[in-house]
Amino acid sequence: MLFAWDEWNISHIARHRVTQGEAEYVVAHGQEPWPQQKGDDKLVVWGPDQAGRLLQVIFAIKRPDEIEFESLTIDQWADLNENDRVVYVVHAMELTAAMKRQYRRRKKRQ
Repeated sequence: MLFAWDEWNISHIARHRVTQGEAEYVVAHGQEPWPQQKGDDKLVVWGPDQAGRLLQVIFAIKRPDEIEFESLTIDQWADLNENDRVVYVVHAMELTAAMKRQYRRRKKRQ
C-alpha cells in the first residue's frame, strides 16, 4: 500500500496528534467492517495504532496522475504503475469516548 504525504495532510493530522506512521498503520490493518464509504470519494477506517490508541482515519484512493509529484519519493514514483492506487489521508484523529464505545460494541458483535 502506497501513501502520498504533503505539507497539508501531514500538518492537518499533526494538529490532531496523529503521526504519518500511525495513520498508515490504521489504514493498512483495518478490519471488518472497515473501511467504510464516507461520501462519494472517501473511505473511513477505525482501529488501533501500534500502541493500541484507537484512531479514525479518513482517506481517498487516488490514481497516480491525481497525486502531486512532491507527495511521493523518487523510489515510490519509480515503482508506481499507472494502474496502481495511492492512499491520500485527509483526516486522522483519536476516537472520541462515544466513538470508542461504538467501536467496542461492533467488535463484540463480530
